Amino acid sequence: MVSKDLLNVVLELLKLKSEYLYRHCLEVGDIACLIGRNIGLDSQKCVILKQSGYLHDLGKLGISDMILMKPGGLTEKEMEQIRLHPYLTVKTLKNVVNGNLEKTFCEDLFKTILYHHEDSTGNGYYRKTSREIPLLAKILRIADVFSAVYELKLQNLSKRKSEVLRKAFLEAKWLYNWLVSDTERLRIPANKVSMVKVKAGDIFEQRELNILGSQIKQEIADRLKDNLRVLGKLKKNGCTVGALKYKKFVNSIPLQQYGVTYSLEFAQNRVRIQRLGKFRVLGLHQIPTDAEIANAVLVRKPSGYYLHVTCYLPKNSHISLNTVGKDIGIDFGVSRKLTLSNGIKIDFEVHETPRLKRLQRKLAKTQKGSRNRERILFFLRKEYEKLNNRRKDAQNRILAFLKIYRRVAFQDDWVKGWSGLFGRQVHSSGIGGLKSRLRTSLETPVAVERMETTTRMFCLWEKARSLPVGQGN
Repeated sequence: MVSKDLLNVVLELLKLKSEYLYRHCLEVGDIACLIGRNIGLDSQKCVILKQSGYLHDLGKLGISDMILMKPGGLTEKEMEQIRLHPYLTVKTLKNVVNGNLEKTFCEDLFKTILYHHEDSTGNGYYRKTSREIPLLAKILRIADVFSAVYELKLQNLSKRKSEVLRKAFLEAKWLYNWLVSDTERLRIPANKVSMVKVKAGDIFEQRELNILGSQIKQEIADRLKDNLRVLGKLKKNGCTVGALKYKKFVNSIPLQQYGVTYSLEFAQNRVRIQRLGKFRVLGLHQIPTDAEIANAVLVRKPSGYYLHVTCYLPKNSHISLNTVGKDIGIDFGVSRKLTLSNGIKIDFEVHETPRLKRLQRKLAKTQKGSRNRERILFFLRKEYEKLNNRRKDAQNRILAFLKIYRRVAFQDDWVKGWSGLFGRQVHSSGIGGLKSRLRTSLETPVAVERMETTTRMFCLWEKARSLPVGQGN
């Protein structure tokens, strides 16, 4: 088995190269392992699938960004470089792990990575036939999918079910704070913990964990371990990090194992959560029938309880819009939030409501720790949630409009720096969030460097003249 240190180094290098490449490798490894388990492969083969997924694009570190991120099609010469990346990955790994791993494990790992772009029809990178392609390489190829998160709202909650959910989040807070108070307790199997100490005023009291299931307890502990691991890496890299603090409330509970900690009943529009019971949900019809359901998170918001379900979808399962066959450029601004190169101007702002301002004034007059303050804070969170939803709705409409274009180019402006002079306009529109979503939501975004000149034309005589957006080439 490849050491965790080597895997972490490779993933960190991929993250430096491209955030998308990093996420893609993590997803492919997890999905390939999941497929292996479902078809009954032994634990060693599942480990090979997972680690080959994490490592399969290591060879792309040696390929130019101009090729990897090039919008549109590649030339034959560029495709030759892309086809080399499985070979480069295996060559690099042989130099690093050669002699340190079991021979059979190494051979299976290298073959899985080398042939993961082969097709059963013989049209892959190395023209291998179906019989020549190892089973693990075929699985790794299938695992090349993308993930989507669907939000389901728990509805028609009775008083009893609302109380069960409230107690579940309360017990999650107790368990989290009990583990944070002494991280040595993470060595104890969390699924066996049935009693924790809770601070009530100036004394500590014993509280039973009656609502949370054993798997959910373990997943809360595992998430805390991941947080500590990330903080340790940041500290090792020279970043200033603080200690994990106690939480006043917990707003999310991880549900990692589909079929164990939770399951979906599509015919009845219900979800079953371990030891919490069955709940009617809204939005279950969003999940496609060919989706591979993975983990989920039970989320508490001021507007109610939600289940965020992560699904893995085949690449050809998403609907592609009919594009207009043209490219478009975007210029961000303050008075006009977006100016497109074809002359279209888009302006949108969602300001704070009068109710929100009244609640802010009331909060300033309350005493810390009072019940009235907690009640007003709850209403404030609810109002902020509505405000954020309205801003996201405006962003979604703009993104849906931009998807009809073939390629979308935009300048990576430092929107955060605009807040000093135009704070109200910038915050009311959420233009910074829109800019970051352009990178992840569009199929072919083209980001231009912040200092790149885009509205001036340079001639042979080394003179420049200003051009409005839309008249430059």
